Amino acid sequence: MLKKISGLVLLLFVVTLFAADDTYQIVMLGDLHYDNVDCREPETLKNLQDWQKYELNRNLRSWKEDGDSLKMLELAGKAATELNAPFVIQNGDFCQGDAGSEAMAAKLILSCMETCKKYIHVPFIATKGNHDPRGKGANAAVNKTLPAFWSKELNLDPPLTTTTFAHRQGLDVFIFLDDINLGAAKKEKVDDKEVITYPNLENLEKLLKANADARYTFIVCHLPIIPTSADRWIPFGGPKTDAQRKRLLDMLCEHNAIILCGHIHSNTFIEFENEKGKVSQITCISLFSSPNAAKMGRPNYGCVEKYMMRKDVKEAILKDPNWVTFLSPYMTGMKRYMTVGGAGYCIVWISPDGVWNDYRSILDPEYCTRVKLR
Repeated sequence: MLKKISGLVLLLFVVTLFAADDTYQIVMLGDLHYDNVDCREPETLKNLQDWQKYELNRNLRSWKEDGDSLKMLELAGKAATELNAPFVIQNGDFCQGDAGSEAMAAKLILSCMETCKKYIHVPFIATKGNHDPRGKGANAAVNKTLPAFWSKELNLDPPLTTTTFAHRQGLDVFIFLDDINLGAAKKEKVDDKEVITYPNLENLEKLLKANADARYTFIVCHLPIIPTSADRWIPFGGPKTDAQRKRLLDMLCEHNAIILCGHIHSNTFIEFENEKGKVSQITCISLFSSPNAAKMGRPNYGCVEKYMMRKDVKEAILKDPNWVTFLSPYMTGMKRYMTVGGAGYCIVWISPDGVWNDYRSILDPEYCTRVKLR
């Protein structure tokens, strides 16, 4: 629902709806793709292919001194302060990657964090995406740098050592999930037989069970769990991991999880339900890929028919009928579907009465597309 909310009306809304105990708000950012030529090995800038030139120019335009990315950080940081948010989350691909070495990758990561912290004065938790560990030495840099940064931001002792962890916020749990490595397989001996296991998936299951008493379970990750585009860029998206993909979805439904993710460079909302329970999934994008990207569009509502009629889905099905088989399990349980054009940031409102997400524009401070997640 698109609403024009003045400052006074918004204040009254907050006072009346979120006046109960155990209420708070968090600010959420989508893909940022921070880039900085000073944080790249010189050879990475030579002989770039056309798509690499496009991405570099796109990122540098968005992150220039008067660019849209810094305008967004200023507004998001101000909102976090005014709302007394316990933290700001970011859904992966916070930087572009491709720095050329582990040292430069670490420099790029820290440069991104320092830039964000100039505007964000509450703890800032940026999740691992597929771009952040891209390039020589980058995965090692992410795995070393991010847990240390998170530990400092959240004042954790002992410090974190992994890129997946659970954080309790009052009655709720936020599981920051490295779903880039969720489907990483490992061969192990079980009853003297060599089998393939997925230790990262088992770790997620342990975290969910350990926090089964949570009022709301939030999964903060990069890749969508429910597919939102005609590709297999979801955890266990391959043709030989159908069982693991179903297990993951059922596991999250059992805990009625709210998934906060990114990756697809668009704003979407999906509500899915099966016999195990219900999940709500939000994607958001905070990268301004064109001069017009800052202008958010009106929400576009629909359900299964709308989801299946997207151009990329129709084309994929025509090329490969197996896409129908891949998508059909999600179609049977889809309850709501929504898209919002443009880029910006989000505010997630959490209270005993439910959970809402606001898509916020950096051009129009009164713009708000609000959707109830739970």
